[in-house]
Amino acid sequence: MPLVDLLPEENALVFACLKCVASGRVIPHDWEFQTLLGVEPAQVVAVVDAWPNVDESDEIVGLAINNSLNSLLGLVSDDLLRKHLAYGKSQIAAVFSKWRGSTSSVHEPREV
Repeated sequence: MPLVDLLPEENALVFACLKCVASGRVIPHDWEFQTLLGVEPAQVVAVVDAWPNVDESDEIVGLAINNSLNSLLGLVSDDLLRKHLAYGKSQIAAVFSKWRGSTSSVHEPREV
């Protein structure tokens, strides 16, 4: 679902998550950042700086949004997230799922 089809409060959540990641306080802007998020820290900052005038069909913008939300859900502890973001993981997961167009909010790993 395109960002323009999200509710204003859902767009605010996406933006807050991007700002959180761009700040470097929750996911450090170190040598591992690009490996984890698939984009450089400066690229996430550029998406934040351009908000709301972003084209999510652009690969960098799409990766920044997708991988920022996904990383906040999977890599960051609840306690750290609460210190830096006004949204909890269940709220992030719901908006992430809606934006991605999937029916389940969190993809649990399967045992093989």
